Amino acid sequence: MAVRPVYTVDSNPDSSALYTVTNPNFKYYCGLAKIQRQRSYESLHQAYHELCPDAKILEVSTQSASELGFKLSPFNLTIKMKSGREVTVESAYQAGKIFGNGGPYLDLLDGTSMAAKKDARRKTAGPLTGYVFDDEEFPTEPKTFFYDWLYIHALIEHPDLSKSILKYDSFTDIVYNPKKGSATQAEACAVYVSLVRRRELKEALESRENFLRIVFGKDEKGTEASTESE
Repeated sequence: MAVRPVYTVDSNPDSSALYTVTNPNFKYYCGLAKIQRQRSYESLHQAYHELCPDAKILEVSTQSASELGFKLSPFNLTIKMKSGREVTVESAYQAGKIFGNGGPYLDLLDGTSMAAKKDARRKTAGPLTGYVFDDEEFPTEPKTFFYDWLYIHALIEHPDLSKSILKYDSFTDIVYNPKKGSATQAEACAVYVSLVRRRELKEALESRENFLRIVFGKDEKGTEASTESE
């Protein structure tokens, strides 16, 4: 048995959280073969449906049997840079990492998503201190701020995908293990759908300050954002 998170949209406008996380127990099928990964997430989905029978759940990764879920993987979803160049979300995320003793390794933008994820230099580069994308720097806190910002900006560049995803309210990433990773597209998808349902997407994307306040309840200094109207 194993435990993995399911990110579910919280579209209640009175709720401070954009999504909830549930960690059901499910049967995990060992092995790196895609069929094993698919059996695992199907088992996870079944376990979640026992808790939430009406959930419309989507596996978002290269392991997904759904064409939509496959295209929404950060290994496939692309974002356009100011230069007009398109890179995958995964490559942009990995290339943008800044460490105490190295980075950002922007040459990772020239290779594959997998090569960017497995690049060995980060293992000896010291602690993660920040991120950069298109010459704009991002802090490490909130922990998923940069990833969610990057993924959602990429998603809205693909109207067919950003529209199709609204049919779902729960998301998984069978490859993601919270004990080893710090961010996942499953969370970013839940954030996006919640923002759309609450009609806050446009405002959230107008600035980094808005994104931090609406998504994380924080300001640029990392303190709790004021909820008082101005």
